Amino acid sequence: MLKDRNNEVIIVLPKEPDQTEKFAAEELVKYLAKISSNKIVVSTQQEARKAIYVGTLPANLDKSLVNEILKELEELGDDGFIIRGIGEMLLILGKTSRATLFGAYHYLQLLGVRWYFPGEENEYVPKREDIVIEGLNVKESPAFVKRGIVIDFDNTALYDWIDFMAKVKLNTLALHIQDTGLLPTRAVNWIKNRHELLNQILALLAKRGLDFNLEIHFFGSKFCTVDQNELEISKKRLKEFLELVPSEINDFFLWPADRPLTHCDCEQDRNLSLSDQVLIFTNRMLQVIREVRPKARLAFIQYFSTWEPPIKVKPLDGIFLEIAPIHQCFSHAICDPACELNKNIVIPQIEEALKIFNPKEAQVLGYWLDSSLFGRERFKDLLGRLPQFGGIMKQELNYYLEKGIRAITTFVVGLDKDYFYTFTSPTVFQYAQLLWNPKADLEPEMIIFCKNFYERSELAQFFELYEQIDPKDFSQSAYAEYISRISNFIELTRRILMETESPVMQTRLKRLLRELYYFRCWLKSLVKR
Repeated sequence: MLKDRNNEVIIVLPKEPDQTEKFAAEELVKYLAKISSNKIVVSTQQEARKAIYVGTLPANLDKSLVNEILKELEELGDDGFIIRGIGEMLLILGKTSRATLFGAYHYLQLLGVRWYFPGEENEYVPKREDIVIEGLNVKESPAFVKRGIVIDFDNTALYDWIDFMAKVKLNTLALHIQDTGLLPTRAVNWIKNRHELLNQILALLAKRGLDFNLEIHFFGSKFCTVDQNELEISKKRLKEFLELVPSEINDFFLWPADRPLTHCDCEQDRNLSLSDQVLIFTNRMLQVIREVRPKARLAFIQYFSTWEPPIKVKPLDGIFLEIAPIHQCFSHAICDPACELNKNIVIPQIEEALKIFNPKEAQVLGYWLDSSLFGRERFKDLLGRLPQFGGIMKQELNYYLEKGIRAITTFVVGLDKDYFYTFTSPTVFQYAQLLWNPKADLEPEMIIFCKNFYERSELAQFFELYEQIDPKDFSQSAYAEYISRISNFIELTRRILMETESPVMQTRLKRLLRELYYFRCWLKSLVKR
């Protein structure tokens, strides 16, 4: 530990660091300066004794130890990293530059720093008299290879989300454009008209080593296998789109229209299921893409009209499954046998699809953080508030992991600046926590969150209440119990607010109190129906 306030902390970078390694050093300087009064400097001097080595090893390190560390690093996943104290030196070394950045953020977490939601106002940075250098020995690697979000391009917190993603070790951002199937040229026009914005987004992602995708309802709603005119129109639109898409993109998510699809009943197609017809079309579109991008892959989305798996048609090599269970019951994990809905119309179709598509290439598109979903139809009067259901999310992620799926994303539609001014949703940081380690115990971190965010750890009892509130699974007695418990939380929060002097904490507690009042009203309205 460095306790002398006059001590200088040297951060050592490789002699020719890339932009992500430089950014890792910048972030360490920024946060270590907030944590302590130590002077923080950056150097490429490879023989500093009292230093934090970022993405590089000391030149004077014993060769056998170097080989040992490199061997351990090789055994980790692509985003894996090592944090190791050796004497007065600390090594933060990732398998990639991005992994090194994740390692730097993990080290800051070990010092007590937390990022709970997008936006600097939602981070916690403790004051310390010391910076820990010695005695650390951490080796981390994520359970899921792809850990992402799908966000609307006009989200007011978009830049905050990009910054937040790296801090919590998410690695992929996908931009979502609303149903372009209703307006065939919209996706192309969007990229043409927002070229500068797209470049800004790509630059911010590149700085952090993060990946980029586009996930779009791109095609129409009917897929006749013998309609050559419609096929040629789709090919033309696709080729024009490909000319505008960043060259580093090889995974494509170009979906049918976001409305009920129409089964083609022509003589040639009438015996094909709707999913078969869509898969034939998807196979053809992959061939078009591979004319210019030979390594491309294309998603077949299992969603609404294509929820039943294909029967007669097989996917070409390069077609992968994207599972989007929007119709599930959110009161239970999809794998919970106690839920009749999920047991009968969610799990069987997923497991059948995984027999047709390679699970190792499959991806889940979840709705855990989709405020727009929790603000419409049966959830309309909830105004988009995410349920507190970290435990349910944990069960689902472990189910997907057991099935061999290693790529997880979720919509974050509606989680903008206004949302975080209105609601407090630990589900946001729990999502990232569980993608890194699906076995993580959520309770200790929730207690730390309430202590840091509200200065009162007893509020954790509210956020640990897993809200089984999907109207699809309505239970009069269960809702009555929820209402009673929410009333108790309201009284607890009011008491804490009266005892609190900090203006920041008062603002957060008032926001929580408003949320609790509204949530209780919503629950009461369901009971009255």
